Amino acid sequence: MLLVVAVGLLLLVGLSRPNAAQPDLMPRGWAPGSLLPLTLSPAAVTGVLWAGYLVGAAAVVLGLRRGAPALRGWRVPGLLGVLALLVAPFGSADHISYVAYGRILVGGGDPWVVSPSTWAGGADPVTSRVEAPWTEEPSVYGPAGTLLHALSAWVGGPSLRQEVWVWQLVVVVAWLGTRWALRASLPAHLHGRVDVAWTVNPLVLGVGVLGAHIDVVATAFVVAAVALTARRAGALGAVGTGVLVAAAASTKVTYGVALLAVLVAWWTVRGDGRLGSRRTLVRCGATLLGFVVAAAALHVWAGTHVYDQLARSRQAVSLATPWRPLLEALRASVGEHPARTTISVAAAVLAVLLAVLLLRVSRPDPSAGAVARAGRPPSCGSPPFSPLPTRSPRRTRCRGTTSSSGPPCPRWPRARSTSSPPAGCSSCPSPTCRDACSA
Repeated sequence: MLLVVAVGLLLLVGLSRPNAAQPDLMPRGWAPGSLLPLTLSPAAVTGVLWAGYLVGAAAVVLGLRRGAPALRGWRVPGLLGVLALLVAPFGSADHISYVAYGRILVGGGDPWVVSPSTWAGGADPVTSRVEAPWTEEPSVYGPAGTLLHALSAWVGGPSLRQEVWVWQLVVVVAWLGTRWALRASLPAHLHGRVDVAWTVNPLVLGVGVLGAHIDVVATAFVVAAVALTARRAGALGAVGTGVLVAAAASTKVTYGVALLAVLVAWWTVRGDGRLGSRRTLVRCGATLLGFVVAAAALHVWAGTHVYDQLARSRQAVSLATPWRPLLEALRASVGEHPARTTISVAAAVLAVLLAVLLLRVSRPDPSAGAVARAGRPPSCGSPPFSPLPTRSPRRTRCRGTTSSSGPPCPRWPRARSTSSPPAGCSSCPSPTCRDACSA
């Protein structure tokens, strides 16, 4: 019920007429317009958004603590996706910048050099609608993301609302695809956490999906890369992982950190001995190969100047970020450059602290792991779930079957077709255990 209230409040802002949080995209063309004949004042918008996010945060915390069940099928996510396509994006005006850069590219310009305010002499019906402080800023996004911007501009042009709606469609597809990838790579008992933390999380829905942010698209590429890593541990799968990470980094450069994460994960779960290390090196090399080839292809097309603007605006502070009030307070006392440097360092430190906290809360409970392993044969090893491929066991022979090194393979009684398998068989990930249970 709390999630319904939270999502309803967010939808209220997006379905109403243009307001302080929702830029005016009219005329709407063939895209949806304001469905609620309601104009919210700035104070009302602020109150509704605060209420929606606070209620949503409480709902997410309760859902994670109580172990909320997974949503059945795709009806609820599909309904949310349809509703997201009926609203006008709110929370920022970034979506206008996205389609403006795409429009410049479709028109034969270079979005990494040309600013929206100078394109077509400032008379273009889309680029002229970009809001401050980005009117004079060329694109800071990579070639993969800019190609999607261009697709939105090409399909929806020449109407601003139509182009933004096509971009919203791209974001909704990425959001649904991320859910699919998470469910495909995680065991069924964790699907409820996927839906609470991603599918119906008001923060993801409000800022990401309803706000039509490019981060949802980049996240989809990263999650797809991790899912492929978990399901295809061979060299070919590693190449695909590198390609997907390159797509994420070429959408928004900060997502390139996923490459380091995947390489560290490969090394962490490497097999024992020289063979395990050799396989890990092959996987890491294949991942790097896929990344370099895909990223190089995109950047050869776009040019070496793609990130020049990123270097120039690396200390930019958006108007809507919580760091903005601190910038305004510091610049008067210490100056412009020291103030921006201080905020950059503080933001980096905060990101590291948040990562450490996330690592701590995401570690499995050792007592829960002991309970999960109770009753398992010794060769079963760790619990069946690992977000990345588990360590390859050394192969030995015992009682005519292949097993990991250690005690002999247990000989379980034959399971009757009408009864449940012996304790430990249903949850054991090892093929050896399953063979022993059915023998």
